[in-house]
Amino acid sequence: MRISSNKADRAISKLSEHILINYAFVLKKYLLDDNFLASNKQILKDYDVSKAANQNIKAEQKVANVVFVIGESLQRNEMSVYGFGLPTTPNLMALKQSGNAIVYTDTTAPDTYTNGSLSKVLNFSNYESKEPWSKSLNIVDMFSLVGYKTAWISNQSNIGGYSTTQKSVADRSDITFFTQKFASATNYAGRETDGILLPEISKIKQSLGESNFYIIHLMGNHFKYDLRYPKDFSKFTANDLQNKMNPGQKESFAWYLNSVLYNDYVINEIYKIFKDDEALIVYLSDHGEALFEIDGIRGHGMINRFVLEIPLIFIGTDKFKAKYPQIWQKLEVAKDY
Repeated sequence: MRISSNKADRAISKLSEHILINYAFVLKKYLLDDNFLASNKQILKDYDVSKAANQNIKAEQKVANVVFVIGESLQRNEMSVYGFGLPTTPNLMALKQSGNAIVYTDTTAPDTYTNGSLSKVLNFSNYESKEPWSKSLNIVDMFSLVGYKTAWISNQSNIGGYSTTQKSVADRSDITFFTQKFASATNYAGRETDGILLPEISKIKQSLGESNFYIIHLMGNHFKYDLRYPKDFSKFTANDLQNKMNPGQKESFAWYLNSVLYNDYVINEIYKIFKDDEALIVYLSDHGEALFEIDGIRGHGMINRFVLEIPLIFIGTDKFKAKYPQIWQKLEVAKDY
C-alpha cells in the first residue's frame, strides 16, 4: 500500500509531537543502531592522525573571513536567481546584479542525504578513494593548520546517526554552537527558524581573531516546510502555482517556496554581518529536494535529479573583491564549467 506524501507528512508530524515516541526514536535510531558515540570517538582519532600528517601545509593568501554556509534540502530550480518564475530569492538577485555574487549553474550534490553529502563536502574525500572519509583531512583542520580561528554555528542536531559527519567536524572547531542538542529527525516542530543563528554569529565574530573560518549550518528548507520560516514570510500560496499538482501538493510546494524566500533573507543577513569586512561567503546546499516532479514523490534520499541539483554561490564583500581581484576573477571564470 502506498501512502500519499501529504498523509505521510501529517502522520510523521503527529508522531513527532509525542515526546515519549520522539525520545525513543532518538535512543534507538541515533545511539544504538549507529553506535554514534563510539563512531565519533574513532573519527576524532583518525582526524588527529590526518592533521599530524599535514603539518607542513601553508596558505599563500589569507582572506580575513571565510564563511561557509551549508544549506539544507534546497533545490536550485525553485530559486529565482536560477530562473524560477516567482521572486523567491530577491536578495541574492540583488547581490548578483551588484557584482557581489557569483552563481554557479551546474553543481551536483555528492549524495542525496545530509550525512553522505557532508562526508565528501567537509573532507578531502571522494568516491574514487578507497580510504574511509574519516582518514582524510577535514576542512576545519585545514584552516586551523594555516592559522585560522574556527567556528561551527549550527541550527541542526549535534547527536545521532544522521549527524555523524557534522558532529565530528564540528568537534575540531575552536568554537561550537548548536541550537539543537538533542533532537531527532522527526522532531520538526521543535526546530527554531534559522534567524536564531544571526545574533550568535555576530557575537562569535566579535570574539575571534584576524583570520577566521566559519561554518554556518542551516535547517534551510528541510521538511516540514511550513515550519522553516516565520509567518510574515508567508508570501506564496497554492493560488500562485499554475502547474498540474493536486491541491495538497500545491499547498506543500507553496510552503517550500516560502522557505526558499526566508532562506534568501537569512543568507543576506549573514552577508550584512560581514559586509564592511574583508570576507568571502560560500553558500552550498547539502542536497536538493524532490517536489512532486516525478510520480508525485516529495523528499530526498532517493536517486532523482532534483535531489542532486543544488545551488553554489560565492558572495564577496567589496573589501574582499578589492584586495583579491584575481581570486574573484577565477571564481567568475569557473562558474559555468
